[in-house]
Amino acid sequence: MKWYELTALAGFEGVGSNPEIADLQYDSRKAEKGSVFFCIRGESSDGHRFAAQAVEQGACALVCEELIPDLEVPQLIVADSRDALAKMAEAFYGFPHKKLKIIGVTGTNGKTTATHLIKHILDDYGKQTALMGTNHIIIGDRVIPATHTTPESLEISGYLKEMTDAGCEYLVMEVSSHALKQGRVSALDFKIAAFTNLTQDHLDYHKTFDDYLQAKQLLFAGLSEENQGRGVVNYDSPYCADFLSVTKVPVKTYGLKDGADFQGKNIVMDANGTSSFS
Repeated sequence: MKWYELTALAGFEGVGSNPEIADLQYDSRKAEKGSVFFCIRGESSDGHRFAAQAVEQGACALVCEELIPDLEVPQLIVADSRDALAKMAEAFYGFPHKKLKIIGVTGTNGKTTATHLIKHILDDYGKQTALMGTNHIIIGDRVIPATHTTPESLEISGYLKEMTDAGCEYLVMEVSSHALKQGRVSALDFKIAAFTNLTQDHLDYHKTFDDYLQAKQLLFAGLSEENQGRGVVNYDSPYCADFLSVTKVPVKTYGLKDGADFQGKNIVMDANGTSSFS
């Protein structure tokens, strides 16, 4: 794939020469001949500082938020390098998210349990379902250990390509607040978004609870009417209305309180698990 083709597919205008692109990288240590290097600003480091190293190792183009002097390769200047990485990763891998029905689950607690339950239900209905979460990534019979609840966008798109190649129709994934705020899933069209609950957590990163809440809401704000998106929200949560307010797609609620669309009754919790009786 040529540089101009990649940028055009991702919604950008190519600049400079038009080299052949071999891969995408945001870690300068992994850059090689034909790489596009993305200069991403992190919490403790700034990728712009490592652009020269990436070029020395063979990177043939840069995506950055400011011009880096004295480097003789095309430099695409963008407002947000992470968002550009998400878009270009999907373009590079052939937009695999468009071939999957993606169900995203967010919340402080319960994401792992919820995603595994959803996968189990879809599997029982004979659907080829992949999973991406805190513990592992499942593609067919392959179980890949996970390093993050939600990987960086480049890894996500690579895994999505593997899923579509394996014949998967659905993907159930945990979506962390870090991933939402950092734009790791900004290029994906979620078919369904589900919210479990929200408690005080990750404030070392978000600093305020309101910032944490707003990050979680991004999953619902991104649901598309064009994609026939749907939402599922915990009615018992004091933040239920906050999630309902940011989306225009149909939303169903669940919970134990009267008023929920799906209400749990006669719940029994013991050492053997959770059940209900009528």
